[in-house]
Amino acid sequence: MNSLAALAGVVVVISAIFILLAVLVGIAFYVFYSLMLYRLAKKEFIDHAWLAWIPYASQYLLGQIAGPMNLFGKIRIEKTGLVLLLAPLAVWAATLVLSLFATIPFPLLAIPFAIITVLLSWVGPIAILVLELCVLYRIYSPYLPKNTVLVYTLVSIIGVTVPFFIFSILKKEPISEPYDFTFQGA
Repeated sequence: MNSLAALAGVVVVISAIFILLAVLVGIAFYVFYSLMLYRLAKKEFIDHAWLAWIPYASQYLLGQIAGPMNLFGKIRIEKTGLVLLLAPLAVWAATLVLSLFATIPFPLLAIPFAIITVLLSWVGPIAILVLELCVLYRIYSPYLPKNTVLVYTLVSIIGVTVPFFIFSILKKEPISEPYDFTFQGA
């Protein structure tokens, strides 16, 4: 029994070390991301660059940096930061309300609400992710026009690369207009 208790103690210590390392790496990444976003906002003359340090508010700042944009030639977003800030809350609230309706004791009424809730809980976050990637693409495109697709691909696959790409454009001047997602000929 003593060897089993000793083994459990070792597992606990190793687990605690890994958790501590994960927390330290997470904090370091958060500080680096916030610092890069803050510096980019300052470079773009955004008044409230300090929002980079507030976890959820940094989404608003990201949208402010990107500015107004067209999506797919049909949707014009004037307040991109506000949309990035409120879209997750809207999806969450709609999912919550629909899931409450899905608890109605009448199956004929509850089943459609349950189906819509499940669909919204999948489609909503994907739509928000696509919007965030479009915003990042719009931010990177004036600085890295030849490599924007590569940057966009890496950011969409490996999100941890975002602050590194922001760092790479901080000392550069824009060499083209931001991409506006308006497709011609369709």
